[in-house]
Amino acid sequence: MKKIILIITSIFLILIVGCSNGEGPSVSITDNDIHTGTEGLSFKFGEKTPPPLVYATDNFPIGVEIKNKGAFDVQNGYLLLNIEEDLLELDQGNQRSKVDLEGKSLSNPEGDEEVFRFNVISRELGKVTETITTTMLATLCYKYQTDVNVDVCVDTDFYNTREIEKACDAKDESFTSGQGAPIAVTRIESKILEENEIIKPHFTIYLRNKGQGEVINQNSVDNACSASTIGDSQLNYLNVNVNLGDMQSQLTCKPNQIKLKDDAEIIRCTLDEGVDKSIQPYTTVLNIKLDYGYIETISKSVQIRENR
Repeated sequence: MKKIILIITSIFLILIVGCSNGEGPSVSITDNDIHTGTEGLSFKFGEKTPPPLVYATDNFPIGVEIKNKGAFDVQNGYLLLNIEEDLLELDQGNQRSKVDLEGKSLSNPEGDEEVFRFNVISRELGKVTETITTTMLATLCYKYQTDVNVDVCVDTDFYNTREIEKACDAKDESFTSGQGAPIAVTRIESKILEENEIIKPHFTIYLRNKGQGEVINQNSVDNACSASTIGDSQLNYLNVNVNLGDMQSQLTCKPNQIKLKDDAEIIRCTLDEGVDKSIQPYTTVLNIKLDYGYIETISKSVQIRENR
């Protein structure tokens, strides 16, 4: 009897130890999971930083929580705090902070996050005003990238003129979940341009800004979060690089300088060197890289009350 009890107790202890080694079933994260979503950096003011009400001459904190929810690492980004200087002043430090946050990856599936803090002093309001509301702005400026890899068919018999058994057929693809970045490729249309005995794969690529901010030239990120200003010529511009296959054959894209209109644009890319018409249709990888700057602003109001 004692031996049976000992065996049952041992089994029970093994089960307890086995269950305590984890919080539940493991979840497998894939590269597709990482490259999903339509956000880059997400940010907000802290719940009570700043507080909704302060008194004149109070020293109070302002906290801004930033999280990289996308699939690209941010380096040399900036957070700029704008305050009404006739009502508030910084206690110490600068209004601008540098932002470096890793994006989502297989080793860091949640992405980095950090809280940035500023200390502010409210000024005296004077004899006339008892209370006043001030609004502070937090602006994020950073470089980001949309990286898309999708299987496509180089269909050398696009019009089905040969009696062959094809390994694939060129087809259009639509994407609704984003690629882990605010600028999303929403659709790719495939077709073949034929010139003599050469086949030229051609892709029409649809882009859309699905984030909450605005696209800027990636070289203007520093100026956008500073005392400088950027003109309309720097807004909505992004760079594109499209390659096909393991050899990374570069496609020629038009327009060659992309400017979003109403947060969207269509580009058309062709493999000018082409492939021989006599080869069998085959599947390969289309890689699309979009590089751009991104800027977004949030606001928070605080009521200042005179000490009386």
